[in-house]
Order: sequence, then structure tokens, then C-alpha cells
Amino acid sequence: MSRNDLTAEENSNRSMHLITTLFLLGGDDYLQYKDEFSNGGFRNDVWYSEVQLRSATTWSVRHQFLTMHEKQMGLKSDVVTSNMKWFCMNEGKKSPPFWPVEHDKVGNPIAHDDWISCQDYFGEKRGRECFDKTSIEYMYKTENMWSPRRGHASAVLNGNLYVIGGRSRERVIVDHERFVGAASNRIDLNTGHRTIRESTVLKNDVWMSKDAGKTWTLVTPGCRNQQEDILIETEYMPGKTRYSTTSNGFEKFSSVKCQDSTDCYGDEVCKSLDGRSENKVCVCPLFGIREHHSLDVQHRYVKRDDGTIYSEDYLYLTGGFTQVRHEFCGNLACGNRGSYRMALDDVWVSNDGANWVQIRRATAGSPTAFKPRGGHSTNLISANSFQEEDVDRLFVFGGESVGPNNPKSEFLADMWYMELFSEPCCVRHKSCHLSSHPLTPNDLDICISKRREWIRMDLKSEIYGRAGHVSIHEPPSSMNAFKDYIYIIGGKNSTSIHSDVWSLDLTSGISWHSDISSHTSKNGDEQEFSRINSDHDYNLYYDMESNLTSLVTLRLPSTKSMDETFAVPLVFKIIEDRDIAILEELGIKTFSDLINADQRTILHLRGYDNLP
Repeated sequence: MSRNDLTAEENSNRSMHLITTLFLLGGDDYLQYKDEFSNGGFRNDVWYSEVQLRSATTWSVRHQFLTMHEKQMGLKSDVVTSNMKWFCMNEGKKSPPFWPVEHDKVGNPIAHDDWISCQDYFGEKRGRECFDKTSIEYMYKTENMWSPRRGHASAVLNGNLYVIGGRSRERVIVDHERFVGAASNRIDLNTGHRTIRESTVLKNDVWMSKDAGKTWTLVTPGCRNQQEDILIETEYMPGKTRYSTTSNGFEKFSSVKCQDSTDCYGDEVCKSLDGRSENKVCVCPLFGIREHHSLDVQHRYVKRDDGTIYSEDYLYLTGGFTQVRHEFCGNLACGNRGSYRMALDDVWVSNDGANWVQIRRATAGSPTAFKPRGGHSTNLISANSFQEEDVDRLFVFGGESVGPNNPKSEFLADMWYMELFSEPCCVRHKSCHLSSHPLTPNDLDICISKRREWIRMDLKSEIYGRAGHVSIHEPPSSMNAFKDYIYIIGGKNSTSIHSDVWSLDLTSGISWHSDISSHTSKNGDEQEFSRINSDHDYNLYYDMESNLTSLVTLRLPSTKSMDETFAVPLVFKIIEDRDIAILEELGIKTFSDLINADQRTILHLRGYDNLP
């Protein structure tokens, strides 16, 4: 990432010698083929690989033998794999199902919360066993880490690795209210007995590692109940009789009722949302449970009076999907599994991963405003010194928008940005000679964002709406003529998976340019050549379904003919038109057709027509 205290030339020279470490953290490797075979699941392993600028990884096509049954299940014989070298830092751990024989609770089930109960976060709530180095609980503390999950987000903040939120699979205590029997008379279970079940749950916990993922520390277990603005918007709406006929909806309010914050879980606080002291509920003071959100790190720098550099990182969390209880059917919430899937449009910031400040509230959105979304992509881009900018920008592209009132997913192709201050907050507070302090709501308009609003970019393009894609920022450098590019790669919508690549030059910011199309046109020549004759200097990319007419060679111009605008290379066809006609008569139009041609066809092409 570029540093905003350096010029574009200095950032360019710095990037030439950087060795970047890529991390792969958990995910879901579950596979299912035609409802007959499945394997895999949620993971929490940690892998890393080191990459240097200008280094290029290669790809291999590995052919594996398949049985007839495996072919019928949809398994592919050719597997494309990267030759990058990955190293395992942590194989992943999770809570055991039962307490071991060495423990006085031997045989009793263990929930994930039991397993992590000795983490430093819990402070005085920890028992004596957490300080006894010979105890099972103390041993568990050294093994603790985030539960297996997918849809989480990760980032490096102030040199530490963070994992936040997502959909996890862990052992949880089941509420006794869910275990009742009999047709007419209610039968409650023994309240002294705990029932634990492995389940998938949405999380907003925060974990940190200081040793690149080898060991982990709990920053906050997060919350089980929603944040205030989501509760008010979706569940608790005073005066709305559709929620309840009593107490303005409070009786059907799903958040846990409380007397004080000790009745609540994790970071939750006990609060009244309607001004009535008897109507207190547990409310999450940070971002609520979610998945498929985004994380971005902003590096802020300032030069002190003594010439030393003071730096501070800021972590931004945007959007994602959560679950809300919007309508109530009797004593239960309607919707899939008792809740509705809802996309979010809120933005949060932290400089320590523990204390979070909300920049924008979660709202219902409108057709002309920034729509709630999950599965989107974000890029935090430092001020461009060539354009004499004094603000950094948080860009967001695409995503999926869905909610209780619009259950049909809308896949977006819009792009927005938010302007952020580029100097550390200590500059405004005149405290850069002191250590960093956690951000507070008072910092929002002073040193976080000039305008806490999304600004839409009016771009001309035919890029398709998508979610689950990847966006990459290429900062200005000597390698790209000091242009500022954002690339959009792949993604999916409700009907298809994209394999295309688009680019946007932020210095002009006019339209998206299609670099690689996921569709094969009938007149493949024009589609392929358009990449060469465009305003950008790209290489040609091919796949097995590329048309043979697109196979070309480039003759680079001599240095004498090159000017400041970079000369366009000359393009020559490798296969002449008359040979293309011969191939097409034999039904050979693509690389795949040529590779899979039978022996007789190949001999015919080589001129051996009189063979028996």
C-alpha cells in the first residue's frame, strides 16, 4: 500500500523492493456433486506465501484419473493449480466435544464459550483455574483461536493480524425455551442440565495475532444481540402494532431484556431504546453480527518537529449481511430459521480493533442513495500527489443488496467513495508526541471523515452487477506511467459466475474498460483486437475456448518511434485466413478443438491424405 507521506516516485521505488506476505485464513472447502458425494467444511487454518513485485507465479494443469462414477458426479479430470509455495502457520484448532478425564467435569460437553473463557478479555470474570499452569483451562487458553468460519474478513493493523466476524461453526449452548414437549401442556427440561449443539452462527468477534497467525488472542467476543440502529429499524418500532398489541412492540422485541449490563453477553450494554427504564434490552455498542463484510486499513503518517515519522493505522469495516427478526408469528420470528437476511450499509472505524466508532448508521436506503450491500469490494486509496489531493478515499464497488422488504437479490455495479482525512488524529489534537489513544465519536468530524457521506462516481460502462468479486488497486508507479488503476475480477450474480476482468483509471475516472471478457463472441477477431487497439497497453489472454482467429503475434516498435504517449504495437495473425478456412471445414475453431482433434484429422492437416 502506498504511504501518503511519500511522493509517487518514492512510493514507486519503495514498492520495487517490498516482499509481500499473503495470508490465507480459514474459509469453506465444502464440495457437493449432484447430491451424491460431499466433503470438506468450515476451516480455521492459517497459510502464508511471500511474493515480490515483478515476480510471477506459474500455473499447471494436472490431469487426474477419474472413475466412471466420479465422472458422473461432475468431477473434472483437468485441475488448474498455482505453483506458488504456501506454508502452513497453523493447522487450526477448535474446542473438544467433552471435558477430558483429567477434569472434574469429565464427560460433560464443552461449548466454544467454555473453551475461550480464560482469555485475558474476561478479566476478573476468570476463575482460579485460568491462572494455574497445570490446569486444563490454562492449556486451552494457549490453544484458543477463532472458530472455523467463512464470510469473515481479515486485515493487518499496526503490524498485527486480525480476523473479524463471519459465519462460524461452533458448539453452542441451546436455550431451554427451545426444548419443550407435549401437545397441550408445556414440559420444561431440567434447568440444571446443559444441552450443547454444534451450529452455524453469525459472529462479530475480533481476534488478533502478533506472530503471523501462530497464536491468537481474543480482542472481543462481540455480541449476540444487534446494534442499536438495526434493532430500531427492523425489530423495535414504537407505535407499530404489527409487532405487538402491547407495550408498543416491546413484548415481541427479540433482544434480551436486562436490568444492567452484567445481564448481557460480551461487549453488550443494557439500554432503554424508548426512554422507559422498565424496557431495557441488551444492545451491541459496536458493529453487529455479520458476514461478507469488508475491511480496509488506512496508514496515516506525519513528520514530527524533530524529523521523526509518527504513524498510525485505522481499520474501516463496511457493510455485509446480517440476520434480523422483522415480523413475528405468535412468539416466534417469521422467516428462514427465525430471521431474515439483510444487507447493511453502515461504516465503522477503529485504531486498535477493540474500540469502534460508527461513521455511518445502518439505514433502509433508497433507490437514489447508497444501497445496503454484502459481498462487495472496497479499496482504501491514499491521496495522489500528482493530483495534489489532500484526502484519502475509501472506494466501494458492487455487491448484493437484499432485505426483509426486498427479498429478491439485486446485484450492483455502482461505485462510490468516501473522503477521509489523511493525517493521524493526533495532528488535530496536537498530541503526536504522546502514545495513540482509542478513537471516540468526537473524532468523527475532526479527523476521520470530511463528509460522512458516500459520493457516487458517474461511470460509463457495461460492467455487470456482481458480488463475491475481487478488486485490486494498482498505485501510480514507474511501471504504469504513474496511472492510478482499480481492477475488478470475477464475481457472481443470481444466474452465472463471471471470469472477466475490468479496469478503471482513477486519474480520468470516466468509464470501466473490459480487459478480459467472460463471453466468447462470434466475431472473436474484433473482440480480441479491441484489447490491443484500446487506450491501454495490455497483453492478450487466452483460454481453451478462445477462437484460433485471435492467435496473433505483436511486433514492438523501436525505441526511436516511441513518444510520450507510448506507441501501439503492430499486430500480425499467426494463422492465415486460408488455413483458418481449412480448420473450420474440419470443425476446428478453438484451441480446445485443435488439442482434442483425433489422429486422422491431425494427419490430414499435415498432408497425409492417402493413408489407409
